[in-house]
Amino acid sequence: MRQLGFQFKNSGTLLALAGAVALVVGTAACGGGGGSSSSSTSTTGNAVDGYLIGCTVRSDDGKTTVTVAPKGSYTFTPAVTGKVTLVGGGTCVDKGADGNGNTAFNGVLTAPASSTGSGVISPLSTMVQNIIDKNPGMTVATANSQVITALQNQLGVTVTAGTDLSSYDPLATYNSSTTNTLAKQLLNVSQTIGTLVSSQSAVTSIESLKTTLTNNGVADITTTILNAAPTTLVANTVSTIATSSAKSGAFIVQPTITLTDYVSSVATPQTIAQTVASGTLTANVATALNATNLSNVGKGTGTAPTINFTLAALPGTTAAPVNGTAAVSALLVDGADLTRTAGERYLMAETTYNGSSDGTTLTLTAPAG
Repeated sequence: MRQLGFQFKNSGTLLALAGAVALVVGTAACGGGGGSSSSSTSTTGNAVDGYLIGCTVRSDDGKTTVTVAPKGSYTFTPAVTGKVTLVGGGTCVDKGADGNGNTAFNGVLTAPASSTGSGVISPLSTMVQNIIDKNPGMTVATANSQVITALQNQLGVTVTAGTDLSSYDPLATYNSSTTNTLAKQLLNVSQTIGTLVSSQSAVTSIESLKTTLTNNGVADITTTILNAAPTTLVANTVSTIATSSAKSGAFIVQPTITLTDYVSSVATPQTIAQTVASGTLTANVATALNATNLSNVGKGTGTAPTINFTLAALPGTTAAPVNGTAAVSALLVDGADLTRTAGERYLMAETTYNGSSDGTTLTLTAPAG
């Protein structure tokens, strides 16, 4: 049995992504430290892609507030510490680079603790916080430095030394000096990330932004993104990209799914293609699985293949968790393709998982037996 196909089908409000072979799930927007600026009595900040108005902001300890016009301002009283998270949807709108927009914002943005005395939640602060989430104990300064290096290496943006992207407001900086090349570039990068995040595309780092742009035909990033007019960038460049990433139910899966097979006990990864239709994510391998290893798995001496992918964000909140079920099926077929012909053996398995998500933690429960 050499080929593998599998499906994740949404059968409720929750799409519980679990594999029919050994599965490792990464959650790119979960956990971590960080936060916003605070005094002894309150925590304040601004939310910016364009300025984000009517959006819920929550603290690590479960307190919530809402951003208000004109600059997406928010206040927690009394003060909170730790990471702050902006959750789009509902009344949350993006006013755009010129302040005249009214586009629904449906993404999730985060920000670590600010060391500058001014809190900002933005796509740039989210890139910094994502690194902290993946490296518990890492300082904001170190994570900030890594994002700055990625901007230079991946996009050719040279950021001025000392710039704290975790509290940088690219829109205010650009509006104060529209001839400031760096401010324009950082605003355009921020808005590009923000538009993709709002569409729930899995952009979790500058590297994944570069990959997403390249995979969607944006070859000349300097001309198309960095030198574009901020007021027209999103409409002209990002709108088609924003709808192209795989979406399935409540969870968003990155375009890349990796299946690792084992040949003579050596890990052999391959990228597998995915499609999404009517709430069902389907992924088929391109290279046949090793039949000897699969046979040995059945004997208890092989290593089960693993499927790895990343979730951009988890649905629900602590106060309103999301629950549901999902049917997961896997098909193994003899031969060199997924079409079963006369005489070829096959094995198909299907089960239903229960799942629950509170926006931070995803819990999957396998059926008994």
